[in-house]
Amino acid sequence: MEYGYPELESENMNPMTNEYDTYESYLQETIKKPEDPGSIKRMVIFSIVFFSALFHLTQWGADSLKVVYLKTLSMVGAANINDTNSLLQLCEERIKPGCIETALEDLTRLEGTSDSYARLGDFLPLKNRDVEAVSVYIKGINLLNKATTTLNIYYGIAKSYEKLGKHALAIEWYTKAIESKPDVVQVTVTENYVRLLRTLGMNVEAEKVKKQAEAIGNSKSRFSYL
Repeated sequence: MEYGYPELESENMNPMTNEYDTYESYLQETIKKPEDPGSIKRMVIFSIVFFSALFHLTQWGADSLKVVYLKTLSMVGAANINDTNSLLQLCEERIKPGCIETALEDLTRLEGTSDSYARLGDFLPLKNRDVEAVSVYIKGINLLNKATTTLNIYYGIAKSYEKLGKHALAIEWYTKAIESKPDVVQVTVTENYVRLLRTLGMNVEAEKVKKQAEAIGNSKSRFSYL
């Protein structure tokens, strides 16, 4: 039996009749071969980038192209510290928690400094991830390079332990935070420390911490409300 498809020309067709010799020949010719894997991959990547750009356009407005570019650099491992800081700034301006976290994680990997770990540690409690925050802070302690960071990390650990209900550990780290800068009036640290002690019924200890703070720089009236 012959099947005529005069509009299709092929090496499988009979040159005399311009028809396929067999139905199998027709099937071999018309069934498409698998696409080149490289071509499929390029199409997938293009689709991802296109829809990502479209999504970011609705979420980021005028900054969408810049954000897509910076995120792409991050995904392929080509972002440097400046790129990551730029992305982090945009994420913070738009208050995008997921974006902020990813940028901070990238920053700790790229910088590997106590400051970068402190920033990530400060962020995690905002998502109620205090256990992870403590772990990040501890990593930062091993890289301490600034006295201000020392205070920030110690205070961050104290606050996280307080939220976790581990009051003995919280007291330990509040004490370390205050002792890290004994000649400086640490208003926020002192306030939270004294309030924690009073909540725990440790009024004698609370008064002691309060008086120590008031003795620095003749700041007697500063903590009268505690």
